[in-house]
Amino acid sequence: MSKIIDSLLLTHIIEDFQNGNTEKAFIRIEDYTKKFPRDYAAKYNYGLMADKMGYVELAIKNYTFVMKKDSKHWQSRNNMYLYLFKNKKYKEALKLIDEVLIIKPDYQPVLRDKAHVYFYLKKLDLALQFIDKSIKLNPKDYIAINILGMIYNGLREYSKAKKIFLHAINLNEKYYPSYSNLAKCLTELNERAEAINHLKKCLSINPDFLEAINNLANVHSTEGNYEEAIPLYLKILEKEGGHFQINLNLGIAYFGKKDFHNAKKYFEIASSIDSHNDELKKNYGLYFLYKQDYKKAWEMTDGR
Repeated sequence: MSKIIDSLLLTHIIEDFQNGNTEKAFIRIEDYTKKFPRDYAAKYNYGLMADKMGYVELAIKNYTFVMKKDSKHWQSRNNMYLYLFKNKKYKEALKLIDEVLIIKPDYQPVLRDKAHVYFYLKKLDLALQFIDKSIKLNPKDYIAINILGMIYNGLREYSKAKKIFLHAINLNEKYYPSYSNLAKCLTELNERAEAINHLKKCLSINPDFLEAINNLANVHSTEGNYEEAIPLYLKILEKEGGHFQINLNLGIAYFGKKDFHNAKKYFEIASSIDSHNDELKKNYGLYFLYKQDYKKAWEMTDGR
């Protein structure tokens, strides 16, 4: 009887949290887990609440505890790999994904995420294998179809990728990453005006989507529209100041604009982040060549 009462108490705490009484529910579940330290469902939900409230370390601590104690608890592993994926720890995420799939072999969202991880690990053949399996289980999963398009983009099959992204958008016109990815594809196909249109659609849905802002800036910069590209790059730096590629892109854009003071400034910042990057050496070398500093220009090109 007491177990039933305890279970009902936990259910009420979870419902309280879901209904918006987050602080109160969070305190109650903390007390509950102290009273019942072997209640792994409570520990998992404590981690889940901590995760949603931004207490990442506490969430990880609880997920890790549950994983160690319960080899069949797939939800804790699922949430942990999502955290690792978000932080670009792809190999660590893949290990946990495989653990989830041992417990739930045909769990479609995890198969999709496994493909996504393989995409970022540049194992495109494996990514294609798992995304195909995922889409067969759920043909209307627009996120999976978007990832399929990303894979074909990576394989440089741009015409095929274009059709796939358009299909993903047709399934869900509010899923903004598909517009941004389609724009990348269109840029490769030299359909830049159309790429800009889709990036604007993307940003009309989510004005703060940094990837789309960067893609739009890149298209403008490629077209020589530096006045439009530069403010977009600067907007990204407001959010991610130590971003190598954006600082490099700013250096290139200012150089194209013949604003050599700012070009040097951003080339130097990019160099302080990654001085061995070939793209940096090429463009910084061109800057020194233009300034007739042949010694430094040679050092840059010789280093490549």
